[in-house]
Amino acid sequence: MPKGRASKLVPKYVGPYKITKAIPSTSNYELELPLELVKQWIHNRFHMSLLRPHCPNNYTLFPNRRKVQLYDFSMLDKIEWYVDEIIGHHWKGT
Repeated sequence: MPKGRASKLVPKYVGPYKITKAIPSTSNYELELPLELVKQWIHNRFHMSLLRPHCPNNYTLFPNRRKVQLYDFSMLDKIEWYVDEIIGHHWKGT
């Protein structure tokens, strides 16, 4: 994921991506990753413990459920955010 971002703010899983090759001897799968991930040097081979099956939304049962929004990899790093006020803070240590 983008460098300099807090890991708690990036999604744990992204996708779905098509499986292009299965390697049963090592329990690995090769995925067809988008160009944005390839440009960030993310390898296309993952162990099965790092993958989850895709469960699409059932819009007949849940018509108001929002579509999952994927992380925007093209977000500019030069964006500055201004803070109006600090509501609270907890000091740790001395």
